[in-house]
Amino acid sequence: MVDVLTEIEIKSPAERVSEYAANPDNAPEWYVNIDSAEWLTEKP
Repeated sequence: MVDVLTEIEIKSPAERVSEYAANPDNAPEWYVNIDSAEWLTEKP
């Protein structure tokens, strides 16, 4: 078994970071395995 821990300091309020990370439109910018995101229904 291998445990890996990484950390990064983001100088922004946790609420703003959470909103950004939870928005599927932003996934291609920060998630290496996602090339694009397409909504199949209206955005909430």
